[in-house]
Order: sequence, then structure tokens, then C-alpha cells
Amino acid sequence: MKILVSLSAILLGAFSYHSIRLYLIRRKYRHLPGPRSKGIIGFYFGQYFDIIEHVSSKRILQELHLQWFKIYGPVFKYQILDKIIVVINDETAVKTALIQEDFPKKGIGAFPLGERFLGFGLLTEVDKSKWRNRRTLMNNAFKKEILMQSLVEFNTKGDMLVQRLIHLSESTDNCISLFNEINHMTLDVIAKVAFDLDTDSLNNPESKLNNYICRGLEAVTLDLTDPLCYLKPSKRSHIKKLRESIRNLRHFSIESLNAKLQQMKDENFLAHNILSLMVKNLKTEEDFDFDKLVDDFITFFVGGQETTANALSFCFLELGQNQQVLQNSKNLTFIQRHFIRSFRNFQPKYIKEMIIY
Repeated sequence: MKILVSLSAILLGAFSYHSIRLYLIRRKYRHLPGPRSKGIIGFYFGQYFDIIEHVSSKRILQELHLQWFKIYGPVFKYQILDKIIVVINDETAVKTALIQEDFPKKGIGAFPLGERFLGFGLLTEVDKSKWRNRRTLMNNAFKKEILMQSLVEFNTKGDMLVQRLIHLSESTDNCISLFNEINHMTLDVIAKVAFDLDTDSLNNPESKLNNYICRGLEAVTLDLTDPLCYLKPSKRSHIKKLRESIRNLRHFSIESLNAKLQQMKDENFLAHNILSLMVKNLKTEEDFDFDKLVDDFITFFVGGQETTANALSFCFLELGQNQQVLQNSKNLTFIQRHFIRSFRNFQPKYIKEMIIY
């Protein structure tokens, strides 16, 4: 009996502590607009069930964000369990939050579902001093002379993409997923330019590396939108596969990096790529953190592939919806083809003429 009383007292105390803590968190953000909580359940869960219902209908979270944006404005908040998420869609507010005020940031994508994905890479490192030091080392990789050396590789992969699209258009009457093809192309470019790896996922759509990356991003999304997914028996098999994919991605990264580092050691030669610059800037062997090197390796693939593929895909989408701009771009490309052949001949006025507004 005493044990039950003690246990009940502990549970009551824990529940009271959680309730007070949650009240203080909600009070801190109550000045911001956002969807209202529904009753006592809403107090503890916030918009958790709304998000689950939305995502379960095969819609993305950003669509719900857009709905709330139209109702509550460019800055709003919502609650998932004991977390308050603030969404900012205003340019000035974003600058204030990220730069001027330098608010604390959460390393989203670092350890989704308990597995090390991006870890402490450049995208997820929240310690500003550590991030700045490592980012400074990377600046050299994006200088004009370094990028010029990679121009041939960019053009080669671009030509391969065109040939791939021509082949697909001639061999099937079905719709072609342009985004998937661009995704494969950007993966190959990043692998070659940054780490001197030949992935050839453009000609091998079932590439394991591409699948691992997609699964890793899916794990991040699931971790963000359904924090209680661990407790759902129906999700266990899916979570197991996502975790396995993340582990396989890191295993692939470790093997690839070890092979390249050994090659660099045997040949005593540092090529002009990101991996070589990362190794070159290490002052001592004690500075070498292999886990963080793997984190940055994966971060470059994930961040570079997603942003580049998305930008190119939206570019094609806008071209398709603006026929006049599309025709002008075709004419410009034909007329100024000799300017496109060499990066050295690019002048600002020609670049401005080729930008799609």
C-alpha cells in the first residue's frame, strides 16, 4: 500500500512539474499568433493531432504551414507536445532572428530517430564559434578558380542528363520525372567535384546512395512531424528500415572516405576538391575527427543535392509556365553559344541577360 501511495505521489509530482513547465513555455510565446489549442488535450498535445491527420492524408507539412500563414501572417507559432515551433516567412524577421539577434538554433536532422545522420556537420552545428571556424576552411572550395577547374565536370554531367532525357522520351510514352533525373545528376556532380567519387546514379536510377539519402530525409521529416512515432506498433517496421538506411549511408561514407584518404596518402597528392581542402587545413592529427568528416561528407551530399535539384526543378517549372521566357532563353542560348563554352568568357551583362525573373 505504501508503495502504491509513494508511486502515486511520484507520478502526481511529475505530472504537476510537466504541467507547470508546459504552462511557462506556452506563456513565453503567447504574444505570437497561431492556431488555438483545443481543450485540455490541446494544452498537452498542441497541434500534434492536426499535423498527424494532415500528413496521413499524403500532404506535406508545408501545405499546413501555408494555410496558417494565410490566417495568422508571416510570423506564427504552433505546439507539438512540449515544443513550440515558430515559423517565419518574412525576410526582415528571418534576418533579425538568424543574424542580428542570433537566436539559439536546433540541429534539425542531426540525429533523426536516434541515428546519427548529419551529426555535427556544417548544416547542423549549432555552436557558432565551431561552425565559423569550419566554414572558413570551406570558403576556399567555392572560389572562382576552384569552380573553373570543375566546369568540365559540370558540363559533362549536364550533357549526360540531356542524353538521358532524350532516351527516356523516345523509349516511353509515360511522364518523365524531371526532378528525379536532376536529383541523380546533381548527386553525381557533387560526388565527383567534392570527393572525386564516381557514383553514376544518372545511369543507375536504383542507386543505393540516392536511396539512402532519400530515406534519411524521410527519417528527418518523420521525426519532426510525428515525435511519438516510436510508440506506434504500425510504424516500427518502417522506422527500422529508415534507421538501417541511415546506418548504411554512414557505412558507405566511411568506406568511401577511407579509400580516398588512403589513395591520397599513397600518391602523396592533394587534388583541388573539397575533401583535399578539408584534409589540407588540418594542423595536426589530433585535429582530425573522422566522425565529423563523415558528417560533412553526408551534409554536402544532402544539402548540395537537395538545394541544387530543387532550384533547377523550379527553374524548369517556371519556364514551362512562361512560354515567352522559354523562347527568349532558347534564342539567347543559340545566339550566345560561344559565351557559354568557356566560363572565362562569362561577363556580368551576359549573366544578367540569362537570369529568369
